[in-house]
Amino acid sequence: MRIRSASTALAALTALAVLGLDAGAARALGPVNATLGIDYYHGPESQTTVRPMGECEAEVDSFSATVGASHFEDNQTGHAWGITATLKGLVAPRLRMVAAGTGFAGDSTHGAWRAKLGPEWTLAPERTIGVFAVHYDDRFGNRASGVETDFDTPLVPRLSGSMAVAVERSNGLTGEDATATLAWNLSDVFELTGDLGVSHNGSGLTGLLPPRGLLQKQQGGRSSGKGGGPPSTGTSTTATVTSATALIGVRVHF
Repeated sequence: MRIRSASTALAALTALAVLGLDAGAARALGPVNATLGIDYYHGPESQTTVRPMGECEAEVDSFSATVGASHFEDNQTGHAWGITATLKGLVAPRLRMVAAGTGFAGDSTHGAWRAKLGPEWTLAPERTIGVFAVHYDDRFGNRASGVETDFDTPLVPRLSGSMAVAVERSNGLTGEDATATLAWNLSDVFELTGDLGVSHNGSGLTGLLPPRGLLQKQQGGRSSGKGGGPPSTGTSTTATVTSATALIGVRVHF
């Protein structure tokens, strides 16, 4: 099963690379960029995820669209796939509307999805700030909604940084996530990325893959409070988790 999943992921990423290198498609759609990469992520409840990924981005007039595919090997969720699409449209000078969605499928993620919608302002070349409504939903009854703010900026030549802060409500608990990211372009082709963050009652809104273990604890705490008042002190303590998050990634751009 692992060999089959790995070969399927490799085939999908190869197809994305071919699409990104297709000059005919580039002329038809405008500037087209393709990216291949792999990430290692450590998240809430000792979640660890390895993710090979690939994506293509195209620009048409005042719109840009990105489509990506990821394959996950996760110690909580198992094998999983993620398909992501992002659409950005210019609605005023320096202002774009952003709509993004991700659908998951796999061992324990079938039917899970998350979405992001909101405005993004261009403050200066390659410097943007966005404010988004975010939502997560899955077939196990887990729900999370919140507000996320993203800020991206160049720092020095070949080095850029970003920050993201999210406040959310998940399974009856209020949580916060904050992440700082650095991206270093070693050349026009290769890029190294890394981020550090903190998550308090994190949910499926941030991170590479919804943290299955934490969502189960949150759902257990919510269920214990039904009908008979608030959950017991022991259950609430179990469901409340603050932890560090980290990601290391490599990108190849075409």
